[in-house]
Formats: sequence, C-alpha cells, structure tokens
Amino acid sequence: DIIVMQDTEGRYIYYNGPMRFGVRMDELQGRLPGEVHEPGFARHLLDRIKRVVESGQGFTDETRMEWDGQTFWFLDQVSPMKDASGTVSAVVTLSRNITERKKAEEWLRESEERYRTFVENSNEGIWRVEFLEAIPAGLPAEEQTRLMFERSYIAECNVPFARLCGCEHSRELIGTPLSRLLRVDRPGDVATVEAFVRSGYRLANHEALLTSVTGDLREVVHSITGTVESGKLVRAWGSVS
Repeated sequence: DIIVMQDTEGRYIYYNGPMRFGVRMDELQGRLPGEVHEPGFARHLLDRIKRVVESGQGFTDETRMEWDGQTFWFLDQVSPMKDASGTVSAVVTLSRNITERKKAEEWLRESEERYRTFVENSNEGIWRVEFLEAIPAGLPAEEQTRLMFERSYIAECNVPFARLCGCEHSRELIGTPLSRLLRVDRPGDVATVEAFVRSGYRLANHEALLTSVTGDLREVVHSITGTVESGKLVRAWGSVS
C-alpha cells in the first residue's frame, strides 16, 4: 500500500510510493500537487483534501492515474489527522493498487456484452434455469429429476425461446417454473430431464416435446448443459431449436 500525508493546503509531508511512478519522497516533500502532477489530477487531489478539511470526515475513493502510457487504478482511504482541539491538521491517504481488479471487471463487462449480443441475435431459443435450492449431484437420477421439476425456474431467455413457449417477449417467461414447460405428468418430459441428469449434465440434440404457456405442444431438439459447484447442480443452460 502507498501511504501519503499532506497538510491542509495539499503540500506533501510524507510519501512511500514506489519509484515506478517517477517521484521520490525527497522530490515531493513540501511541494503542492500542481507542481508535480498534471492539472486535472492535481485538482482532484486538492478537492479531496478540501472535502476532508471542511467536513472533518474521511471517505473512500477510486482514483485513476495515467503514467508512462499506462493506466493505474487505486482504491484510496482518505482520512483526517486532527490536533488536540479536533481541528484537521493533515490528511492521510492509504492507497491500494487495484489495477488488476479493474482490468478483470472490464474484461467481464466486455464478455457480458458479447454474450448478450450472441444470445439476443441467435435464431435458436436460448434459456437459463436456476434452482430455488441447489440439487446434490450424488442423489439418484430419479430423485434429482423430481427435485428439478420442483425447484427450477426460468431465470433468463431470449425472444426466440419465448416465442416457442407462446410468449411475445422474454420478460414474460422470467420466473416461470420449468414445470409449466416440461410437464411432470408427461413421461416424455420426465425422460428428457432424467436423460440430462444421466448424461452428466451434458445433453446434446435430444428430441422432445415442449409445452407452451397456452398448452400447445412443440416438437423441439434440446441441448442442455449444467453447472456443478461444490458437488451440487446450481443452474442449467440450454438451447432449443
């Protein structure tokens, strides 16, 4: 962690940051942010000091810093130091480098956007089922099948899947129990879910019937993949054509 101490005007009193950012303690001491940083970043630092001095309270802030052609992110805890009378006499910033975390968040955001684009533009029906309670993967296939009918609901789907199920928009299906689409009282539907379990949660090109919300039957081909965490089935993804 980088520790920075500045007086109420912003002058540097202490700094233990690495040389990778091009400054040493002896170069910073007694200088104002505007003397060592670009104007926008300097104003940001001074605004934070003013906020602490005026309020007497600390706060947490994320700071973006450009250095040597690279972008760095820091999570800063900005805190007041007070004298015996309770007046703020200095401001201390404990700064943690979170650059790798921010890169991971950006990668996940971009991955999510690519995923959404794929799902929304696919001609196949795509859906995701979650469970009210995870299903132990070690149970007999018949018991897992029963629990899937009892606990599963549609958590996500695209428009083609919604239309296969008799709905105009995907939002109409969100939260719908899977048992409305695959019927526990129809042997073929039970066989489909059980085949998914017995396949090790990797069922491909399985022909079956799908019940729409209006009760109509559709002949479809299922491909279903499950996610197992800590020995329990926690969700399933599927495509229907």
